[in-house]
Amino acid sequence: FTPLADGACQTVDELAAVLGVPTRRLRMLLDSLAANGLLVVDQSDRFTNSAVANQFLVKGRPQYMGGSYELYRDMFATVLSTAASVRAGTPAALHDWERMHEDELRALLRGLNSGAAAHGRMLAARHDFARFKSVLDVGGGGGGLAMGVCQSSPGVAAQVIELPAVARISDELLAAAGLQARIRSVSHDITMAPLPETHDAAVLRNFLQVLPTERACRAVENVGRSLRPGGEVFIIGIVLDDDRRGPAGAHALNLFFLNAFPDGQAYTESEHRAWLAAAGFADITRSPFPGMDHSLMTAQKPG
Repeated sequence: FTPLADGACQTVDELAAVLGVPTRRLRMLLDSLAANGLLVVDQSDRFTNSAVANQFLVKGRPQYMGGSYELYRDMFATVLSTAASVRAGTPAALHDWERMHEDELRALLRGLNSGAAAHGRMLAARHDFARFKSVLDVGGGGGGLAMGVCQSSPGVAAQVIELPAVARISDELLAAAGLQARIRSVSHDITMAPLPETHDAAVLRNFLQVLPTERACRAVENVGRSLRPGGEVFIIGIVLDDDRRGPAGAHALNLFFLNAFPDGQAYTESEHRAWLAAAGFADITRSPFPGMDHSLMTAQKPG
């Protein structure tokens, strides 16, 4: 898609030469992409990108999502271990961030970043992050959410809070995005202690659901202690209804969690509310958020 950006038109032979691939199989791929609306083919049998491909599939664009395949490849392979995980009572496809091979971890973080950045842009726009000076991206992986927030809110600086092995790769990805001046990675376990300085807001995206209950509770408490009076917390992730019957997307992702993490799972709305209340937060709300039945829970630290 990148060679076909911004209206560039090429024949199969021309594009094959650019990509360095054989023509016959490329032709089959291009025809399939055109049939599905990602490419447009004209009367001269020349191909160019559709509008949606130009927006999401051209490398270097702010909304580029091409790297997501690395995440989905991992997720599908992980879920196929379900029977073994249930029988053994332990995750058959364990995701241990500190012991994972660096290349595997880097690929997974790249895959997570495009969706995280999209969530960051949406969150910053809907909740006016321009009013904040300093935002924490707690358990932020490769820094994708912080990237999206900073792209949408030019005056904001962010910190990505991660374990040491992840933080090292976060620094690489932030530098590649040209955002290292506004976003820095900090090696810190928020389940053990708050940060030494305070901030205006914190975002926890797909974080609490990878932790056992007691560590999730401590993480919320320590996030609260890392915020200034009046600071706000935003929790994005899968939240089960209290009757545990929905939403459907939460149950689908729970299959991933039972295979990948020793104790992670989707928690209920009441459990999230109890953690936030115990940490001293008020004005707790839950609302839908884009992405496989995700929810957004917000709360404020009293001023």
